[in-house]
Amino acid sequence: MNVVQEKILDYKGLNKKPNYSETTLNKILQELYPGVFTYVGDFSIWVGRKNPDFICESRKTIIELFGEYRHKREEEKERTEYFNKYGYQTLIIWAKELDFKNRQSLKERIQAFIEKENLVEKENVLFAN
Repeated sequence: MNVVQEKILDYKGLNKKPNYSETTLNKILQELYPGVFTYVGDFSIWVGRKNPDFICESRKTIIELFGEYRHKREEEKERTEYFNKYGYQTLIIWAKELDFKNRQSLKERIQAFIEKENLVEKENVLFAN
């Protein structure tokens, strides 16, 4: 067993629960696209060596939540390019966007991302709102 596999096995035992920001974003995602995005920031799914926050596996879409205290702007491009190597389209959301006063603009940004990346199926309507 290599070091990466051992580390992944160690994480699986953590049973991490979503924090307040992740719970808030999950509520927004479920409101916009019920049952489409799954919270996987509990280390339940890995893409390469990274653990995304939310995923829609059938549409190869990841949504990452960045906290200003933990992440730097430069990480956005790195993270997006990393997941793109595995065929995933990625949207980065910053925790400050979850503020109630920013909520409508955040919802519009999520919807614009889904539409821009052609993740809306016209016939099957996977991402219907």
